Amino acid sequence: MQELDKIILRLAEPLENRKDAVVLGRLGFLEWLVSIPDDCDFSEEVRRAHERAEPLKQSMPAVGVLCELLTEAGKQPNFLTPASTSLVRRKGSRRRRSLH
Repeated sequence: MQELDKIILRLAEPLENRKDAVVLGRLGFLEWLVSIPDDCDFSEEVRRAHERAEPLKQSMPAVGVLCELLTEAGKQPNFLTPASTSLVRRKGSRRRRSLH
């Protein structure tokens, strides 16, 4: 099962209202965003994800929110390119740097 399919399954939870769907859809979008590879073609990934989620948006409100966010991301591919998830750690303690 692909990562997007797992995300969509989590978005299928029964929801009380539209606000819950918006929160869950946004979380799903962020989860999808960090799951795509750093060296991918972002526009192509957005297209694939939207193509997979689109048929389910009528029956699952959170997937509808995900589709809306994917549409917006597709309009601004340079703005939403994912950053590298590797952490850069500074060496040396703050105290030691301030004493020298």
